[in-house]
This record gives sequence, structure tokens and C-alpha cells, in this order.
Amino acid sequence: MTITDRRGKRIDRLRWLLIAALMLGPGPATKSKAKPRPRPRDDRNWRLLQNSGTKAFQQGYFDKASAIYSKALDEAERFGESDHRVARSLTMLAESNRMLAKFPIAHPMYLRAIEIQKKIPDEFTVTERASPLVGLGLMETSQGLYADAEKHLEKALDLEEKALKPDDIDLANPLLGLAEVDRLEGKLDRSESMFRRALDIREKNFGPDHRDLAMPLIGLARVQSELGKIADAEATFKRAVPLCERLGHNHPEVAIALFGLAELYRGEGKLAEAEPLYRRALDISEKGFRTDHIHAGYCLGGLATLETQLDRLEEAKKDFRRSRDILEKNLGEDHPDVARLWLNNSNLLRKLNQDAEADELAAKAQAILSRPGRPGDREDAPRETEKTAGKSTGTDK
Repeated sequence: MTITDRRGKRIDRLRWLLIAALMLGPGPATKSKAKPRPRPRDDRNWRLLQNSGTKAFQQGYFDKASAIYSKALDEAERFGESDHRVARSLTMLAESNRMLAKFPIAHPMYLRAIEIQKKIPDEFTVTERASPLVGLGLMETSQGLYADAEKHLEKALDLEEKALKPDDIDLANPLLGLAEVDRLEGKLDRSESMFRRALDIREKNFGPDHRDLAMPLIGLARVQSELGKIADAEATFKRAVPLCERLGHNHPEVAIALFGLAELYRGEGKLAEAEPLYRRALDISEKGFRTDHIHAGYCLGGLATLETQLDRLEEAKKDFRRSRDILEKNLGEDHPDVARLWLNNSNLLRKLNQDAEADELAAKAQAILSRPGRPGDREDAPRETEKTAGKSTGTDK
């Protein structure tokens, strides 16, 4: 019986390919390629994986989310390397790795997602096109690459402002990113204005008690603290904490809010109030992120600075050592947050009568912080204020 259907044609092609290979003999040595998998009939499995990853991400289980999104990416690539599903999975996988501070892994994922979107822009909403740009900008902010971060965040905001209403909820994301860059660069008035705009947008869309108000409140509180509006900052942090706790009492966002409040109290000399907040923030960070995550490093640095002020020098040595190991590993030794930690560590060294080592460490820190284009002075990095410095060592975010 003659086979004339589509399957028969495929078999015929394969037969002639085999004959040609036998006639030509072995060619140059090449790496064997995996047999391509058949294209799925539908994307139900991919969608299930994406939804499952998103649920884990929203709950703060970023390691779990990363593993699920990796499976979703594998499934998406069965539709083609430049399929819209690939870009969507890449973006969320990059986001998960950013939250885990795995920046070298996240960076190429963001870039690949952006390139796919450029090829097939009609497959994505404006907000979807802005999403990897925002994520990339936030990651660059964490790395201290403020000029690059500002470029990507402004591009995302421009995309959305041209297509969306002024109070559209999706505008809040790039606004928050730009507000944080401005804060780190010392542009505090503009930063405060942007944080307020992002907060107003979310309040208008969600109401005054929604958990998504937490991050703009934390950012606003940091700026208020740096502007010397201490009472306002304390009230804003205290409003943010219970909103974060709606995600779960051990959600990573709770640690971020608690740490900010602890820094505020330490800066005001309220060390007894600050210490339990640092310790709870550290515990949540180590459980919600991991023990060597950047935020755990910040918590340890703040705690070590407090311990220095209380003359608990052996505890401070241990916590500074752990904090330095984490931050230097994740951020590199030329990052302003690492430099700020060195300054605080130098205060401890002076108390230990190790003045030469303290001078060397402080000089290295000042050299980094004085570089052009690197004015970053992060509120969420351990820091000394003039008030607390006078109480500890008289020197030295």
C-alpha cells in the first residue's frame, strides 16, 4: 500500500537523508546534538508552571520560584527560542535570581528577554515590555551602577507614560526604581516626590491598607530619615511593617521594613529599641533569602555597628566579619555599601587599639566613596550618623 499522507513524506525525507549520509561517509568531528523534542500541541503545561512559579515568588520563596521558572523556560523553548513564552519565563526567572542576589545569572536573562521582545513587540503589552527593563534597572541599582539603572528605568517609564493613564497602577514600578536611584545619588527632594507619586498611585488603585503600599512607604521613610524628618520617618516605617506582615510574618519584605526602622532607631541612639529589630530582620532574611544573601549582610553590619556602640567588641568582630564576607562576595570591594561597612568596621578597630589597620580600611573606603559618579550612600546599608558616631568613636551612611 502506497503511503501518501504527511507522515509518509516525512519518512521518505528521512530515508534519503540516511542514504546521503552513507554515501558521503563520516564528515569532520562534531559535537552530537540532542534530538529536538516535538512541539507541544498547547501551552497548558507552561502556563501551569508559570502560575506555580508566580505563587511561590509572591510568597517570598525565591529559590522555589527560580526552580519552577527554570522548568517553565524549558517548556517554553519547545515553542521556539524566540517565542513570546520564552521572554515571559526569562523575565520571571531573572526576577527570582535578582531577589536571590544572583546578579550574574539574572543579567543575561533580562537582556535575552528584551531582545525577544524587540523581535515580536506585538506579542507583549507595554507593561510586559517595561518589566525586564525595570528588573534590570533595579538589579543595577543594587550593584551600584546608578547611571545604567537610571537609563533602563527611564526607558521603562517613558514606554508606560506614553501608553497609560497618569494614575495607572503599572507606572508605580519604574517610579519606585527611579526614586531609589535619586535617593542613592543624594537627590532627596526629587526622590521624595517620586516615592509619593508611586504611593499615591497604589493608594488610589488599592486603597490605604493594601500590602502593595509597603515598598513605597519604606522608600519614603528612608528619604524622610535622610532629610532629617525623623518623626515622619518613624511613623511611615511603622505603617509599612504591618502591611508587609500581611504577606506573612516571615516574608522577606518584613525584614526590609524592620531593618529600616532599626537603622532609624540606631541613628537616634535608641539602641535598646533597635537591637531586637535587627535580630528579627536578620532571622527573617536568613530564612526567606539565605544565610549569605545581601540583606543578611546588611543586617549583620547594622548589628555589628550597634554592638560596637555598646562596647560588645567580640560580638561586633564576629558580625562585621560575616557581614564583610557576604557583601564583598556579592557586591565586590568597590561598591559604596561595602565601603560604608568598612568605615563602620574601622570604628571597631580603633576601639580595639588597631589604629593603623583602621586608618588603612577607612582610607580605602573614602577612596571608593569619593569616586566621580559613585556618590551612593544607601539607607539600607549599615551606617553611622553624626549623632551615633559621636557616641561610638567620634568618626564617621
